[in-house]
Amino acid sequence: MPAETRSRCASRASRNPGRKRSVEARARFKKPDVAFSDSGSVFRRNSASGLAFLRRGFEERIDHRDLLGSEAPDAEIVRELSRHAVARQFQSSSELDAWMAPRLHAALRLPPRVAADPDLWRWISIELMADYVHERHAKDGRVTAWRFTGSDRLRNAAARLWWIAELTRNGPDYSMVEKALSRVRVAEFALELKYSWFRPAAIAFVRVANGLDGGEPLKDLKGEAASLQGLSKMANAYLTLKPLEAIGLAPAATEDYDLQWRRHQPTLSELVADDLPTGPKDGLASPVAIGHIERWFRAILAETEAAPKEAS
Repeated sequence: MPAETRSRCASRASRNPGRKRSVEARARFKKPDVAFSDSGSVFRRNSASGLAFLRRGFEERIDHRDLLGSEAPDAEIVRELSRHAVARQFQSSSELDAWMAPRLHAALRLPPRVAADPDLWRWISIELMADYVHERHAKDGRVTAWRFTGSDRLRNAAARLWWIAELTRNGPDYSMVEKALSRVRVAEFALELKYSWFRPAAIAFVRVANGLDGGEPLKDLKGEAASLQGLSKMANAYLTLKPLEAIGLAPAATEDYDLQWRRHQPTLSELVADDLPTGPKDGLASPVAIGHIERWFRAILAETEAAPKEAS
């Protein structure tokens, strides 16, 4: 930590000693130590701690008790998957994301508790997936640092893909993951708001957005009533009054944690096959709950479209 930053931290901590640790932690990540060059090389400050951080693999980063009986992922598989995705030369960033997300999730068979660690995703983005991050997020040859070092699960480049796949898979079925990422705005509004963390709601939003529920697909345009933003905004407003789980009621599901799937180490050829990989059998979203929320979303859209327009 630079001397000037340490001085500021000490000053704040002296006024409020209880904040000393959190202030210092924020200071460490305030100016990330990562930049991306045109050549695709990651430049890091020559510090022993930084090199040690990058040299530690999955085995050293993850407490085996948190893996709940499964094995640590194969880092080399993730690295090769990233390179393979770039080599395919997709026509758009949406196509790249839609292909990569379910395969990354199938490669990183992590319990959500482990996947909630931002340091893990920093390491994966910098050390294992730098090829993908540069291909997907570079502008004028450089990538914004928080795509590597960001702690937000949907801002860090690698974490974003894994969590979108986790929230929109339906048990072993990854088909909605592809639909969620087929348009940038669908992924943005389906997964970056609080209701998105309820799997039936995330899946229902993706289905409504793409017209898979039998209605019209929603528009990307801002300001339109039947738009992704319009629905998301109104749904969030209504959810201040009613919990989402009460709308998406379904019979209680009983399922076992799919430890057999998580113990299997997939090969690169399995992951890059034309067919989607198969996910774990747990995490099923009830069709009843999805249907309830789809109809609720459509009712909101109908109400919004029927409302009188404000005078400009």
